[in-house]
Amino acid sequence: MTNKRNQGFRGTRTGAWAESKFTNLNKFDPGDSEVARLFDKHYKEIFEKEEMVVIVKPVHSNFMLPLTRQCIRTTIDSIPSEFTKDLKGIVALSGSRTQERVFRNIFSYGRYFDGSIWLHPYPKSAMVMRYTSLPKPHILNDYRRVGAKIEGENNRWSISFDSGSLRDFYLRDVLLHEVGHHVDALNNLTKTHRKSEGYAEWFASEYGFRLRSG
Repeated sequence: MTNKRNQGFRGTRTGAWAESKFTNLNKFDPGDSEVARLFDKHYKEIFEKEEMVVIVKPVHSNFMLPLTRQCIRTTIDSIPSEFTKDLKGIVALSGSRTQERVFRNIFSYGRYFDGSIWLHPYPKSAMVMRYTSLPKPHILNDYRRVGAKIEGENNRWSISFDSGSLRDFYLRDVLLHEVGHHVDALNNLTKTHRKSEGYAEWFASEYGFRLRSG
């Protein structure tokens, strides 16, 4: 990245919780390249308009991201407006073959940077994930409440998404998690990465699930 306006870009969905959901804990992440390229391409469109911009890129054939501009805006409109103050843009990305090749070791559902949210598509090859031991209970709850199917016996488990459950997962968990990072940054609520992730998780649970189910 040579443009100074996107120097220092980092994905935010990291940590012990995120590791269970296949997010990036390494310095190399091919998703960074896509975000950096589109950050430059859409900079004026996102950051020089007064209203929030929603951009949905065509999804690579090896990925799924069943989101529309309207469903993203509807989700944002469902939370109090003070939480989205100065949120400049939300971009649903395309994905790439390189990202698919490394997703088992490096994967980020979404990331927040400088008033913008970037959502990475989900590999079709991971619509059914198999385990010899299940993720932690609170991780399983995140999957169950969006309708993902969890099955298993004799230490062999699977977690399956369909397009509907994947859509709800991105809208009610991933997107609201990143909005939580925006609120955190907007109000300087926390100082450490661990506390920032904890706040974003609480925000997604409170506004992505509890208020919607009430």
